[in-house]
Order: sequence, then C-alpha cells, then structure tokens
Amino acid sequence: MAGFAEVHVMGNLVRDPELKYTPQGNAVCTATLAVSRGKKGEEQTSFFDCVFWGKSAETVAEYFRKGNPIVAHGELIQDSWQDKETGQKRNKIKIQSRGFTFLPRSGKKTDSENDGAPAPRKKPDLDDDFGNNDGSDIPF
Repeated sequence: MAGFAEVHVMGNLVRDPELKYTPQGNAVCTATLAVSRGKKGEEQTSFFDCVFWGKSAETVAEYFRKGNPIVAHGELIQDSWQDKETGQKRNKIKIQSRGFTFLPRSGKKTDSENDGAPAPRKKPDLDDDFGNNDGSDIPF
C-alpha cells in the first residue's frame, strides 16, 4: 500500500540558505529551520533540514537569511549513508520541499538593519496598472 508523508513546518532559519547547482544546472538550496514549542522558559526546539529545488531554491537563497521565518511545504524523506569514521549506517529525516510561504518578519528592523537581506518583493498594486479606476466609467 502506498503512503505519503506531507508536512508543513513553520520556523526560523538557523543560518543563511546555501544555494548550489547540480552538474545538469538544476538549482538546489539547503536550509535548516528551528521550530520551538512549549511555554516561554520551557521551550523545546527541533531542527529540520529542508531541501528546495529549481526556482524555489533560487528564491529562498535570494530572499531569506538567518533568523527569517518561513513555512516549508513538502514531504518527508529519509537520507541514509555510512559514517566514514565509524562505519555505522546513519539516517536522517529531511523535508523535500515542494514550496514555501513568506512570513512577516518580527520586530521593526529597517532593510539596512536586516544583515543585508533584501526585502521581500512588493506585491503589485492593481491601481498602478489600471489608473486608480473607481469603476464609475465601466459600462455594465
């Protein structure tokens, strides 16, 4: 029987995302999210490695920096390898991201105080494209 492991993880990046390209030219970006839960002072933090591909990888690398909040959407995958020092088999669960969501940044930092991270793109204002049309000249 087939199954799936779809997840949505919301957390803060623990370091700047790392963008690389495969020999075939595909963008791949790795990032680690810290997710805290529990009451203040009694918080527990879990860390999740995420892998982004293609345009998502390039966008995450361009617009996100250490400390930024993000929601990663994807599936759980298990990575296995043999430890070179001990020879033991090792496993790690990762998130193979299919997408992400920008979240508002906490605090009131200006762009210049934001460790050089570019500001997220501004959504276009439809009034800019349609000349502040109030609808009064629409014939229907």
